Amino acid sequence: MSYFIRKEQSWDHYPHRIPQVQRVHLLNHRHLEQACQHNASLQHGLDSIKQCALTLLDRSPISPEARIPAQS
Repeated sequence: MSYFIRKEQSWDHYPHRIPQVQRVHLLNHRHLEQACQHNASLQHGLDSIKQCALTLLDRSPISPEARIPAQS
């Protein structure tokens, strides 16, 4: 079911749908917040892995000149 409303119409024509639209908006907002938190968590995990890799690389017996340059 689609609830798109033409520009010339207003919410006054659909007062019964306002609570439903508000609920959907709230759910979308919650999902967006959860996605942002999950993204931050993943980014933190990637940063930790990168730091660990750099630490291991620093301890590597291979000389820096012999290493393959990192691809970004």
